[in-house]
Amino acid sequence: MIMIMSVVAFAIPGISAKECNTYFSHQETIYIDMTGLPGWDESGANIRVYSYYGDSNDDWNVENDKVDSDCYNNAGYQNAIVPTKITDHLYSFIISGDRVGYVKVLRLSSDMNTCWNSTGYAYADNRSGSKNCIKIKGWDNNFEWTTYTPGGSGYHEVTAIPDATTITDNSNIFPIDATFYDYYTDTEVASGWGNINYVNSHGDWEPYTSLNNKIAAASSGVNYPMYFGNFFDKNDGYTGVSSSNMVNFSNWVNNSARLGGTHKSVVGLTGSSLVDGDLMYAVNGGGNSSVKVPFFDKSFLQTNGVGSVVNTKFPMRKVTSNGITTYVFDSTDANDNAWFSADHQTMYYGQGTSKGAKDALYYYSNPQTASGYGFFPFDTNRGANSEALDFAFGMRVDIPFNLGGDPGHYGQIKGTNGSYVDQIFTFSGDDDVWVYIDGNLVLDLGGDHQKAEGTINFAGGQGTGTVSVTYGSNTLNSATRNTSFSITNDDPTVEHTLTMFYVERYG
Repeated sequence: MIMIMSVVAFAIPGISAKECNTYFSHQETIYIDMTGLPGWDESGANIRVYSYYGDSNDDWNVENDKVDSDCYNNAGYQNAIVPTKITDHLYSFIISGDRVGYVKVLRLSSDMNTCWNSTGYAYADNRSGSKNCIKIKGWDNNFEWTTYTPGGSGYHEVTAIPDATTITDNSNIFPIDATFYDYYTDTEVASGWGNINYVNSHGDWEPYTSLNNKIAAASSGVNYPMYFGNFFDKNDGYTGVSSSNMVNFSNWVNNSARLGGTHKSVVGLTGSSLVDGDLMYAVNGGGNSSVKVPFFDKSFLQTNGVGSVVNTKFPMRKVTSNGITTYVFDSTDANDNAWFSADHQTMYYGQGTSKGAKDALYYYSNPQTASGYGFFPFDTNRGANSEALDFAFGMRVDIPFNLGGDPGHYGQIKGTNGSYVDQIFTFSGDDDVWVYIDGNLVLDLGGDHQKAEGTINFAGGQGTGTVSVTYGSNTLNSATRNTSFSITNDDPTVEHTLTMFYVERYG
């Protein structure tokens, strides 16, 4: 192998005889596209780039660090350009434009001692127009210049106006403040918000490499980070497809198949209270760590370009019986549907299967006939047999409320017939659901699971309430949850705030 690399290196003087007088005239981004040959990007490989510049006599030298040497050795590899990974099989690097005449891409072993493949010399004067991408077509020396248009538009924060007809002017709807977080697939990172593409009929079970890598980097020291993807039957310590960066992977946290019941929730992932309104990871004992749950952190999404945020009003359907109004949103049988327009500028609401989106992952075969309806706000293709496409998003709602406080009936509401009913909040979700009251965690339905359900009952006694979970749970971080809670101010005239976090993690 050393001789092969030396032969390539010794060809450098002959290249100058090509009279290559065209240079990359300015600093620009060059892309490396190896989607047609995914073996180039196997786990354990390192992609490196060498650029060559001409001096005043058009003698060609290795431009990287201006090292004029045989770059095909370990020291040379270390001095090469390290391109940025955008998605699986797509990289980018910046070329200086300082009399650079051509570049060369190599695929190296993880120990940097072996060159497995390389492109030929990609000359500046061999590309036409605005071609900015080295498209790898085969093994050694098989490539061409193409054009890649980066659509990755990074972070956006927009405000979606509720549709007047179906939400704000609908007397049966009570709108509440809501913030949505749409997490990007790898194709969205590369090609723009909403450009989702999966590899096969079931979808690529792990199309969130970029997002997961950023979550891992932001979760240093966290016992149980939460990742996105369908990690069916993956063991603890799994590092992910085309990734070596996922840390502290737990099959309980990220894979409902390991919970001893796919509807079970996982208690103890998030902290016991919000910090300045932020959701925190938990430490041993269930208290707060110093680390925010990153995917509910706008600055995390903005800095890393792995998601966007939509602020809007969320529709709750009003159901009144005996003078007592209940506020409901239930997408499981298409009673309720809420979704954004394709440009994310409008929130719509509609009932019935004609506006539904089916959970194409509920069963892993024949999804159109087997799956039920679900809540998929970022899917615009809706209908009786429409399968959902966007399986990674979060939602936060902050709901103001008061407690019933008639003497002897604390936490109960009186109906028109004079009887009282308990004041109860019921939540269910696939996947994670956390409910905080006045910033303190009350209901914990964390974990990547199928539908889990819990209730909060304020009629447990003055200043206290009870919590119950339907499908059971497993506990991490030695946290004690879902039993009872207290309200610090039980004056029924005082306004309280219920904050719910909900995540769909593609599991």
